[in-house]
Amino acid sequence: MSEDPRLLNSSPTVYVCHSRDDSEFVQKLTSALLDKNINVTYDLHSIAAAEDWERRNREMIAKSDQIIFVLSPRCIESTYCQWQVGEAKRQGKRIIPVLYKPVDQFKLPDYISSLNYIVFKERLDGTSEFIERVEHLILALNTDLGWIKQQTHLMHLTRLWFAHNKDEDYLIRSRPLREAESWVSNRPRDVRSPPTDIMEFLAASRKSEQNSSDAASRSRHFGATQRPNPRPRGTKVFISYRRSDTRHLAGRIDERLRSELSDDQIFFDIDSIPLGLDFRDQIVTALNETAVILALIGERWINPDWRKSGSRWFGLVKSRQDFIQVEMELGLDMGIPIIPVLVDGVFMPEDRFLPATMREFVALQAAQVRSGREFLSDMSTIVRQIQTFRAQGQIVA
Repeated sequence: MSEDPRLLNSSPTVYVCHSRDDSEFVQKLTSALLDKNINVTYDLHSIAAAEDWERRNREMIAKSDQIIFVLSPRCIESTYCQWQVGEAKRQGKRIIPVLYKPVDQFKLPDYISSLNYIVFKERLDGTSEFIERVEHLILALNTDLGWIKQQTHLMHLTRLWFAHNKDEDYLIRSRPLREAESWVSNRPRDVRSPPTDIMEFLAASRKSEQNSSDAASRSRHFGATQRPNPRPRGTKVFISYRRSDTRHLAGRIDERLRSELSDDQIFFDIDSIPLGLDFRDQIVTALNETAVILALIGERWINPDWRKSGSRWFGLVKSRQDFIQVEMELGLDMGIPIIPVLVDGVFMPEDRFLPATMREFVALQAAQVRSGREFLSDMSTIVRQIQTFRAQGQIVA
């Protein structure tokens, strides 16, 4: 299953729920966790002045894999802390209580009092006992981490679906759906059941998948598939190109876009995918935050070996699945807007030369870019269209 880009780091991402009165301890605990490569957020410094506290805390909790609940008398009496830990429970987060100061057990919610605590004592900072407790905490944070990170990612997708009024375009299908369903059935013994919101999201995805399958079976002889209407999923730009075809111009386009956008807003090269990871999953991850795909089409886009193989699609000739086909099929399946960019006067390919799963590609409105003195003016037109799609995807970012 694809993962949100923010979750690709193998270290846990944790949110610390605490009373402001315990800030000194929390900062020391946070420093110790950061030294061990644990990603930590908490609201003392993470929320800008005048920002909506509840909305921002809900987002930070959602992006975290687990919650550290620092127990103290002031914390369990705080309405803010009560809201934070309640929201964490609602989102199905694993909650790890850290006992900093003795508390009245009867004032704790049942779902907290039933958990095992990691006991820290006052004035332990810097001692060997403090370090030992930190190691114990890190061990707990890393237990079943892979499963928990997938829950974080699925909750991210679920929240997008809810934010868009349960729009079918934001459901998952095919392999990501099968892997999510497998994730549910392989829940570790000591981990809470997935939240009801995620289960509703997966049930809707399964129903949509079945409906799409039924529709596809009715039109299979046309090579057609049921696909969502194009809609941006974020603000990033995905540049798709075949190296043997448009590598040099792709580099110029990348440089032009980086003069307008930050580096993390552009997915440019398959080489950016770490070794050992499924490239298809990583492309899905990138597309989940993409506003628009630029599909660069030169003379050799259909087939880099066209002199030997004619005009047949590369993947068909080589009996293999190539990156360009994967990117285009996923973009169409996920409903990501695609701009075909015709390089130096080439024409849009005819659908008879494409795989059946890509034939609707030829109906897309294309742009052109020329490598000569017209390059800057051509790119200005393309950039304006990109900014339109990015503005539509701003709510997702």
